[in-house]
Amino acid sequence: MSHLNNHASDSLCRSTGMDPVSIHDMIALSLSLCQGRQEPKSTGRNSMSKFTRRHALALMASATGAACTSAGGPAVQLGTGSEPLKDLAAAKGIRFGTAMDVREVSDPAYLDIVLRDCAVIVAENEHKMYTIQPTPDAMNWTPGDTLVAFAKANNLGMRGHTL
Repeated sequence: MSHLNNHASDSLCRSTGMDPVSIHDMIALSLSLCQGRQEPKSTGRNSMSKFTRRHALALMASATGAACTSAGGPAVQLGTGSEPLKDLAAAKGIRFGTAMDVREVSDPAYLDIVLRDCAVIVAENEHKMYTIQPTPDAMNWTPGDTLVAFAKANNLGMRGHTL
């Protein structure tokens, strides 16, 4: 998952001489392109009958490719002018979220975006072994516990993908 901040798109746009546009709007557009598509239902434990790999690739390509525009003008602010992404995604049967680092819990601007647009968070490195057990004789659950507490306090889903 990609962070919901403008750092990556800003540097991409600076290197290409283009202006950043709202990632929020690009993802919303990508979600709208999924509308009305009928995909065969797959079976199995992790089936995603409504959202296929093809949809995921289209979403990633459009969000990445459209992060810049050749027209001049100010950057559009994230999270303005439309429904929250979590609501747009939920209407398509998708849970929308982001990866988070424990340091981002203390960034109010970042948290505003996460709380507005996300229904689930995934720990970046907080549940990986090198964080939980930095040395053979020490355990450090604090970073992961901090993210879990944040998710619980804000009624967000939490995914510890490496546990």
